[in-house]
Amino acid sequence: MAIQGWNSSKSNLLILLWKLSGEARKIKRHCLLRNLTTHATIYHLWKQRNNVIHNLTSIPPAAVFRGTDREMKNTITSRKHKKHFSSLMALWLR
Repeated sequence: MAIQGWNSSKSNLLILLWKLSGEARKIKRHCLLRNLTTHATIYHLWKQRNNVIHNLTSIPPAAVFRGTDREMKNTITSRKHKKHFSSLMALWLR
């Protein structure tokens, strides 16, 4: 079962994760952002998978990315008082 537009969206996601991983070895904030992004992405992809299997409906790729973006913003905002999260929102929005 192919999801329309999914291959290009998946490629963009992989490029984003690859770019984050290049600098992540040097800077702890980048590593933290990469790990959070990976976690949120896997969660939303798994949610998409379960929706297709159990409800026989597909979530559009744009909605998956919107959900991942919203989860990242919520996670960073809720932990902004912690040392490594203080400047992470600016890095995420960049």
